[in-house]
Amino acid sequence: MNALSTHIVERPHAIVLVLAGDAGVTQVEALRRAVDEVLTLPGKRIIVDITKVDFIGSLGLGQLVRLALAVRARGGLFRLCGAQAGINLAIAKSKLSVLLPIFRDLTDAER
Repeated sequence: MNALSTHIVERPHAIVLVLAGDAGVTQVEALRRAVDEVLTLPGKRIIVDITKVDFIGSLGLGQLVRLALAVRARGGLFRLCGAQAGINLAIAKSKLSVLLPIFRDLTDAER
């Protein structure tokens, strides 16, 4: 498993949380901290770029759901971008597609 790296980028029209590596059970704490940090920022459009995420477990998905719900509660917009096929399938099978909308890439997600 690759350690999860997180990076927050404040763009003109969105806050982007860039993730890379594995978001499995051993890495969920790093994801939780990144989600907490994003939630302290004032932006209403939040995009999580998972282009370089190889795996995301149920606890990792739970953190993304927590972020999506918090963003929506403050009247914001939440989007994922760059999901690999396996992650797309996991989100679809868990019926989270409405809550965690996935866009092809960052350009699409920013539209």
